[in-house]
This record gives sequence, structure tokens and C-alpha cells, in this order.
Amino acid sequence: MAFSRRLKPLVARYGLLAAQSCALFGEPTLERSLEKMAKRGSPIYLVPFFFSEGVTHDVLAERLAHLDAKGCAGQVHLSPIFGRHPDLVNRIRATCAEALDVRNWKADETALLLVGHGTRRNPASRRRLETLVGELSGSPFRSIACAFLEEEPEIASALERLRERQVLVLGCFAEHGRHALEDVPAALAPFADRVSYLGPIGAAPWVPEMLIDLARIPARH
Repeated sequence: MAFSRRLKPLVARYGLLAAQSCALFGEPTLERSLEKMAKRGSPIYLVPFFFSEGVTHDVLAERLAHLDAKGCAGQVHLSPIFGRHPDLVNRIRATCAEALDVRNWKADETALLLVGHGTRRNPASRRRLETLVGELSGSPFRSIACAFLEEEPEIASALERLRERQVLVLGCFAEHGRHALEDVPAALAPFADRVSYLGPIGAAPWVPEMLIDLARIPARH
């Protein structure tokens, strides 16, 4: 996977035996990756590259429980999710401030819109994004709001409510997947004259270092 390449430079820097990514719904699978790494005989620190403790996090817990029952996950330490990193808010503030400078936009004339997946199957997904809006309230933007792909408010509704001259849009997704590359740009297209899309948070260059930080604070053994 592409993200594994982003992790490789950290192996030597932090004295790791290996660093790789896996997928819950794709290849390489969680089970295959853990089996491969377990052959090294060392502890495995698993960092969920999720923004919230939603449906996907529930699936991960079920899959790990199944591996535990089979005696195949004794060396796996589950860390907090990416979206709970204590420095995430500061990183987002810095990223958005840089984006304003590059575009020569004034913060007091700009809104920030955070876009997430959302799902009616688990309210945790929505809550995390709404909480982040509150945590970012000290930012210089005139207003901050959130929108979802599968819940209200959807992107179009949220943008229609924002009255600022321009809007920075940040995708709360792990990587450049279909949602970040296709769904969000398609929803933003009718508002192209006033929006600028920064892409997914997970593609930011500082993300791999944050995942290493999270691996140091296991949440479950």
C-alpha cells in the first residue's frame, strides 16, 4: 500500500524492526499482516488510522477479538486512534494557517469546513467531527462548520449556510481514497468559485510521525 512507503523512513529513525500498513477491507489484510509480523517474535503496535471510533473501529475490535480467541494476537498492542492524537488540533490549525497564507486569504473573511464520512449506524463518527469544530474554535476563521457524505448536513447544505466570501475545506479522511478524491470534489464543484479543497488530513506530511507517537501509548493489550 502507498502508506507503507510513507512509513519506511521512520524504521531506521526510531529503531523499529518494521513499519507497514494493512487494510480492513482490502489488501494486505489485517490478519495476513499480523501473521507476517508475528513471525519476528516481537511486540506489534497497531495504530488505527481512523478519525473516529465509528463503524470501522467496531469492525477492527471484532477482528482482533477473533484473533485473540484463536491465540493469534497475544503480542498485539492496540493504540489510540489517529483522530485522538493530542496534537491533532494544533496541526490542523497550522495547516490551515499555511493554506491561508498561500492563497492570500484573510482569516476573518474565510470559513473552515470539515468534511467527514458520517454514518447513521454509529453516532461516534459524527460526534468526533462536531467535537473537533469546538476544539478549533480558537482559530482565526470567521466561522467553522462540519459536513458529511452520508449524514446531514451534507456538503451543499453546509456551504449554503456559510456566508463568508471563501471557504477552506478539509477532508477528515485517512488517505487519498474514493471519498477524498472523488466524492468530496464532486460535491464541491458547484461552489468552485468560493471554495478551496485541501484534501484529506491523512495525506499531510506530519501524519506518519503522529502515528509513531500513538504507538508509544497503547490503549489495550
